[in-house]
Parts: sequence; structure tokens; C-alpha cells
Amino acid sequence: MAEQPQRESTYLRLARELRAAILRHDYPDGVRLPTEAELAQTYGVSRQTVRRAFQDLVAEGLVYRVPGRGTFSTPREEQ
Repeated sequence: MAEQPQRESTYLRLARELRAAILRHDYPDGVRLPTEAELAQTYGVSRQTVRRAFQDLVAEGLVYRVPGRGTFSTPREEQ
């Protein structure tokens, strides 16, 4: 039997889309990204899904989070 291709997790797909937007400079250095609630509504996912995608992007150094202020794109020289 052939293996069934695994579906990509929703948070991974969202992280990939946000990563591409950051690398295209849709969010220039230091600019605040949309909030978890805004992204959840835009993509039709839960805030937990957005939070998990952001965790991956933080781990990659593409964004940083400031409690109470938001999530920001990391300046290119720091990525």
C-alpha cells in the first residue's frame, strides 16, 4: 500500500504564509503584525492556531513579541 500524504497542520500553513509575507517585506522591519484576533478572523482559524504559528516564527527569529504591545517583524540584520 502506498503511504497517504500527510496534511499540513493549519498552524504550519499559517506560519508559512506569514513567513513568506515577512520575507516579501509586507511587514517591514520593526512593524507590528496584525493581532492574534485579527489574523484568526482573516484566516478563519482559532487564536491558539495563530499563537502556535507565531511561536514557530519567534523560534526562527523572524518576529519578536512584546507583551501588551504585539508581535513585530525582526530587523533583517538580527534575523
